[in-house]
Amino acid sequence: VQVNSGGRFIGSGPIAGEVTIAGGGTIEPSGTTTIGTMILDGDLNLAGTFKCAISGGLIDQLDVAGDLEFSGNGTIQIQGSTINSDLYVLATYGSLAGARTVSNRPAGYSLLTSLPADFAAANGLDVNSISLCKNISAAYCHWAMTSGLSLGSNDGVGDDANGDGIPNIAHFAFDTDPLGDG
Repeated sequence: VQVNSGGRFIGSGPIAGEVTIAGGGTIEPSGTTTIGTMILDGDLNLAGTFKCAISGGLIDQLDVAGDLEFSGNGTIQIQGSTINSDLYVLATYGSLAGARTVSNRPAGYSLLTSLPADFAAANGLDVNSISLCKNISAAYCHWAMTSGLSLGSNDGVGDDANGDGIPNIAHFAFDTDPLGDG
């Protein structure tokens, strides 16, 4: 599939073979109606824009079995204003290459290009994921994921995972166990 400048590729898949989105073209898993996942069985070369809609706890997603390569001005454009989840997985991939730009990234969210293996396994996620993580920084996101905290349950900066009266952000700052005895 080749999408040229001005073109739109909308759908869910699975799509066999290589997909190329040229500069000025877009790939949109949901179009304008619903949140969806586009499944690509091959590679994706993205020089255009991945329009990624967010609605509440749901987000459009690309599931790329092969290589996900950002080239040229490859951009992830976040769309939506109702954002209420700590982690959104935007894309999964076999391998990732190239620099990417994110436009309209929600304030207070960091972009991660992979997830820690233990956290991914515990939450049924793919290590090879591009994600938006709500927290103070990518460092905090990584710490929360590797400290045994549960996604969306007790991983927020103000949460007190072990009930000791100390919020997670303090455990992060002082490198103490958020699930320990205090």
